[in-house]
Amino acid sequence: MRCIPLIGMLFLSFLLAAAADTKSEDIVAKHLDSIGTPQARAAVKSRALQGTLHFKELVGGMGDATGNWGYVSEQRKSNFVMKFGSGPWHGERFAFDGDKTSFAAFTSSHRPSALGDFILTQDYIIKEGLMGGEFSTGWTLENPDHNRIKLEYLGRKQIDGRDLEGLEYFPKGNSDMKVKFYFDPETFHHVMTVYSLI
Repeated sequence: MRCIPLIGMLFLSFLLAAAADTKSEDIVAKHLDSIGTPQARAAVKSRALQGTLHFKELVGGMGDATGNWGYVSEQRKSNFVMKFGSGPWHGERFAFDGDKTSFAAFTSSHRPSALGDFILTQDYIIKEGLMGGEFSTGWTLENPDHNRIKLEYLGRKQIDGRDLEGLEYFPKGNSDMKVKFYFDPETFHHVMTVYSLI
């Protein structure tokens, strides 16, 4: 009977050691390999994507809206557009020229959505290459030298019923927000980014 707790402790020690051996650099390397070889990634100078969009503000705000989105990136420059054809909110555009961010409304009377307000006050999301994730040529994990990023491995977490590998991202400047990246533990594709105001 004394062997059972001992085996349990040894197994727990093994799991803790395995987790300690995993580093943020390992997750990033596997993630980048999942996108393509270094040569293939370096050959891509620009990307363009578009699709349908369902936008929902959970507390107050504009309610639900359905429309289209488009995202174009070239090296560190980017342009993200959301368009909605009906209702009081017609959409908005966020752009980054490699140095400064800008915001554009679709009508003169338009006020930013909650997302627009959020990005305007936390524009490092665009400047440091977080918006668009791996679909952006400016993706922060593909440009670590330029961004001088700091990451911390969070281990495996269950998010919405899925086991995911987590990394916490620390912005270059002071921020009152936590940023966490989550990856599929088998493919290492980027699944989601979670922003939490402290």
